[in-house]
Amino acid sequence: MMQDALAQGSASLQNLLSQRDRMKGVRRLMLDIAATLGVSNSTLRVIERRETADRIIVAAGMFVVCLVLYFLYR
Repeated sequence: MMQDALAQGSASLQNLLSQRDRMKGVRRLMLDIAATLGVSNSTLRVIERRETADRIIVAAGMFVVCLVLYFLYR
């Protein structure tokens, strides 16, 4: 009976050790994904800033063209 209890305890310990290894792998994977998302987030911020700057440039260009056409027409 004592050997059965020790065998069951040993099996439980082995299961816990394998679960720990799996959890370490999951943690490593989650950190990699978090790092990738961080890079993606910073890339998206750069794209948004660039888009805003492009809008300003287009609006200013349209204004200048309208002024030039107005003065040429006049």
